[in-house]
Amino acid sequence: MSTAPEAADRRPLAEDAGNPGECLLCGGGLIAVFDLPDLPLTGLYVPDPAVAEQRFDQALMLCRKCGHGQLARFLPARTLYDDSYAHRSSASPIAVAGNDVLYDFIAALGAGRRFRQIVEVGCNDLYLLKKLLFLGDAALGIDPIWRGRDGEMTPGLHVLGGLLEDTEPAAAMRAPADLIVSAHTFEHMHDPLGALERLFALAADDALFVIEVPGFENLVRGRRFDQVFHQHLHYFSLTSLLGAVERLGGRYLAHRYNYDYWGGTLMLAFERGGGRRASPPPRRRMTATALRRGIADFRRQSRAVPRLLSDGGFGAVYGFGAAQMLPVLAYHMGGLDRFAAILDDDPNRQGLYYPGHDVPIRPTGAIGGFGEAALVLTAPDAARPILARMAALKPRKFILPLQML
Repeated sequence: MSTAPEAADRRPLAEDAGNPGECLLCGGGLIAVFDLPDLPLTGLYVPDPAVAEQRFDQALMLCRKCGHGQLARFLPARTLYDDSYAHRSSASPIAVAGNDVLYDFIAALGAGRRFRQIVEVGCNDLYLLKKLLFLGDAALGIDPIWRGRDGEMTPGLHVLGGLLEDTEPAAAMRAPADLIVSAHTFEHMHDPLGALERLFALAADDALFVIEVPGFENLVRGRRFDQVFHQHLHYFSLTSLLGAVERLGGRYLAHRYNYDYWGGTLMLAFERGGGRRASPPPRRRMTATALRRGIADFRRQSRAVPRLLSDGGFGAVYGFGAAQMLPVLAYHMGGLDRFAAILDDDPNRQGLYYPGHDVPIRPTGAIGGFGEAALVLTAPDAARPILARMAALKPRKFILPLQML
């Protein structure tokens, strides 16, 4: 695991962080809308709380021209995704359910069609790609987690270990790609427009493209600014993403939101060529006024949590849900110092800590009772199933740091 700089030595950027300076979708000018000094990294669990929390100054920028959201600073990949970075699709019930919804969207779009060559960019642990292979003859997955393991994993399914820009997909394809899928990858890319251009070059004339990203509109409407973090370099709205696709010659087919995943993910389907036509949706460019209004609401909600905990007279306070994103939520609501533990029934996380926080992750059954306790929802993206579990434990109170879940 990489070592964080001591607090006194922290710099605004990692040494080779990028500062794009302009919108990477349309080249428009950027304005700062959300300053995030000393924002922690996420997705890390460690056996020793003495491991320092890594923090870097950050800010959310907005493109004046197309309304795209973009981070002010791009940290290097080795800082963001070291060996401790935890996300694997199959290990997350939320990600599994989200991939199932995306698969159904793709299958409906391709009804009656057999794909010759499927390509998934950001295939992670192959959960989605194995399902997609039922729709076609061959599938290729590209993801850094397969680095050093290029080759055929199962009959008809190959992987390339690396980023799209570091690999040569054409050499591993049986035919030009006629189904190209990418789920929750474009928001991590330094150059999403360049990635789209490269995928267009791999595509057959009748290729179907489906891209899923967290929806910027839904983040703002839901006041979920805890979802602004270092790993997500880009914040796509339907307007900004479709504008980029059209600038490269893509044609809109359909879009859908999955409101049960990440607050409302955006699935966009389009073609480079082909004969199908669909009327593009109305364009609604994100504005600084809407962002700043949402940020003010978010801050009021999250900053109330420490006062609620201090004034409640609780015997103990527990967080419920050891979410990968909890360090950012904790950053906005004043830390975890008041918490006795974070409760989570995933055995892979029990006994671990978040870097820099001396608050253990423990199983729910390890606590004798909750009669005088407060439970704080610390995994808001899994709020619906977790709320029923929290209520069953009959705590004195449970506290929701955010209002719209």
